[in-house]
Amino acid sequence: MPEWERFVKCGGCQSILFKPSLAASLGVCECGHHHPLNVHQRISMLFDDFEFAELDVMAGDPLDFPGLDEKLAGLRNAGNVAPSSAGGGVLGVAVRSFFFDFDFIGGTIGSAEAEVITRAYERATAERKPILGVVRSGGARVQEGLFSLFSVPKMVCGAAQHRDAGLVSVLLLADPVMASPMISFIPFATHRLAEPGARVSFAGGRVKGHDTEVLAEQQLEWGLVTEIVERRHQRSTIRKLLAAPAESANPG
Repeated sequence: MPEWERFVKCGGCQSILFKPSLAASLGVCECGHHHPLNVHQRISMLFDDFEFAELDVMAGDPLDFPGLDEKLAGLRNAGNVAPSSAGGGVLGVAVRSFFFDFDFIGGTIGSAEAEVITRAYERATAERKPILGVVRSGGARVQEGLFSLFSVPKMVCGAAQHRDAGLVSVLLLADPVMASPMISFIPFATHRLAEPGARVSFAGGRVKGHDTEVLAEQQLEWGLVTEIVERRHQRSTIRKLLAAPAESANPG
């Protein structure tokens, strides 16, 4: 590895950080800026044990979008995954879960990703288990057009059935969370946690025509986010919420 690849610039204080030291602090700079984590880092941080669910779904190209098949193949070969589903335990609490991989086309939701998320909710409902979702997504996958948007009601139904069964759902919103998740499964969560400074909004500043981003701290004031949790406290906080009865929360 070239020497320069062992360092990264902090997006908060602009300091140059040594990557191994940053990893040892769970990706959090001394200034408090939370650097992104990939799926495997998240699982290692949150779970005692886990097992990926074997699903027969894979992201596709229903519109024959130019170059998409090659891009999907390259991402899979590089080890990137679309939203994945797993079972495991968080400090002794058995849970079903799903994770977004932002390196897989910006964590966007296509038909296959919506199916993975819906099945995770359905399986958690059938097994009477709480569900944990780690969300980091750019929204609907534009390369699938309406096929992606048609998947929103499917995720709504899965999340609503889990909630109506009286089960707990905990979502951890990491920078950024945009569009489709905001209008599908997020409103149905028992607890909606967010990392400090995460962008959480239906649309980003550039889409809205200005540079102002809506952060988790504002969404906490408005009621969409129920709690902002620093990374070092996430595992214990999530465990406490997963073990509590759903009636103890007040989802908006």
